[in-house]
Amino acid sequence: MQLMSIPEIAEFVARLLKQTRKGAVAWKESGTDALEADLGSGYSVRLRLVADLDGETSGEDHLLLVQKGGADLFTVDRRYVSATDLSKALDEQVDYSFAVFDELWTRALLKGRKVSDHIAALNTLLMDDDEVPF
Repeated sequence: MQLMSIPEIAEFVARLLKQTRKGAVAWKESGTDALEADLGSGYSVRLRLVADLDGETSGEDHLLLVQKGGADLFTVDRRYVSATDLSKALDEQVDYSFAVFDELWTRALLKGRKVSDHIAALNTLLMDDDEVPF
């Protein structure tokens, strides 16, 4: 079911993804299948994995909860943002809204688990004796 797409929400999701791509959002794990980040000025977001929202597959979907001062403001998912609105907001081709939420989840999870730090440590451990570390 496609709900009414709200361009302002698509822009918010796009900006959140852009900042996450830059590494500017401090995501952290928050329980099982959940990540959260403080955005400043009392705003925070919580991203959760949930069962397929349409109940058509055994796959997963994503819910993004926006809060201010700990109070819930709104929840958004792929059904509230069109691929067209996301394409405009991201200035890149988006075929499915799900893909944007999935990329946001993956990047946030990598940041929350500090995967880059672990990879750097592993690469240092696996250096050849004649290599100079970066």
